[in-house]
Amino acid sequence: MKVPSNKSIRVFHCCMVISLGYVGCVYIDGYSSPIEDELLKARIFTENVYPVFVSISFLTAMISSFISGPLSEWLGCKAVIILFSPFAIIGGFLLVLAHDSNSMILGKMMVGINQGMVITCVPIFNAEIPPPHMRQFYGSMLAIAVRFGVPLTYFLGIWVGASWLALGYVGISSFIVLNVVFLPESPKWLQKKGFTEKAERARNYYYNSLQNEECQKITENLNVELWVPAGASIKEKISSYFVWPVIRPMLVCSSIHLFKTSSSYELLLSFGSHTIERGVNINPNIASLFYGIFLLSGSILFLLIYSKVNWKRWILVTTMIQAISNGLLALVMFLSINIFHCSTTETSILCDILQYSPMILVSSYAFTMAAGWGSLSYWLLGEILHHHYARVSAGIVIFVSYMSAYLNELIAPMIVEYLGPAVVFLGYAIMCLIGFTVQWFY
Repeated sequence: MKVPSNKSIRVFHCCMVISLGYVGCVYIDGYSSPIEDELLKARIFTENVYPVFVSISFLTAMISSFISGPLSEWLGCKAVIILFSPFAIIGGFLLVLAHDSNSMILGKMMVGINQGMVITCVPIFNAEIPPPHMRQFYGSMLAIAVRFGVPLTYFLGIWVGASWLALGYVGISSFIVLNVVFLPESPKWLQKKGFTEKAERARNYYYNSLQNEECQKITENLNVELWVPAGASIKEKISSYFVWPVIRPMLVCSSIHLFKTSSSYELLLSFGSHTIERGVNINPNIASLFYGIFLLSGSILFLLIYSKVNWKRWILVTTMIQAISNGLLALVMFLSINIFHCSTTETSILCDILQYSPMILVSSYAFTMAAGWGSLSYWLLGEILHHHYARVSAGIVIFVSYMSAYLNELIAPMIVEYLGPAVVFLGYAIMCLIGFTVQWFY
């Protein structure tokens, strides 16, 4: 793992600020889990309406991510992040101040609009700014940013209420936009759009402290040939998207995001503690915190090994462990609820084992998911998408991801309610096995 030198401190500052966008997105995703009891006891939501509150941000993020690609290609990632930051700040303040369900749902909707934009722009911006030899390092840092938001929101949720938790999101979003305002746009995008002078100024800002040979390599990297000739018709521009070099990497990224969000990751993030609690008697706060800590640990492992392993083999191994963990979790919940009735007052040594084994299985799933396709899915957005259409392609990939997450958030709680949590986790195990099969042929 090659860490950045002090010569590239401006690149480091830019990438760290941009990566905070992922911290904020995942922070607000997990926001609904630790405050569920508080909101239900205050009768702000009923148990039937609460899933709508949890999932509505995924719906608006899905819609906004679909237009984020073309918009960021037209205006630039910096402009998109700045223009849509008010949605995050105003939506966050609605969550802070609201005392009724409609205002809180509106706040989550506004937050979701910003999420879809930010989560598409961040990996592309993060891939275009660093020098070529440091791009993989900063790309892998996104995995840390994504997973850091999970334990952060769960940990704070133990000590503070819903309003203070939402205020933390406002603080993160405000810090990001106040820094991004003073950062230049990507030199590569400026060069591609014909803003030669602005591209030169941006290059000098980010790279003037690097060695001359490094600057020369970066400058040569900016002078790329146009994929579509200048003056091409609209039909020619549209047809240029439907070629195999553009479609193939987009399909790879989309399938990984699809299987990742179709497994228990999104459900555990928002409903995880209480879903597990319905199967066995576990303290929900402890379950959530353990889940977040192991997600972060898996991402740190990814950062340490990303340049040293055969990625196909690594993803196959971690995906199989996820499938086994989810399958065993389904079996444990089935035995606990339907066979040994451990959720009642009945106690035994076997029930004690069944009570604590889900903690181990959830931790195993979280760790391997974060060390595998959970981190790789974001890293690949800046690595393999066709560089001429990276922004549009990233928007489509994130759209697929949020669509899967939204359907998961809607369907899974209903299955838990009517069929029990064991069926949900069995379904997740099957999805992991399907993902394993698909990845085998990549």
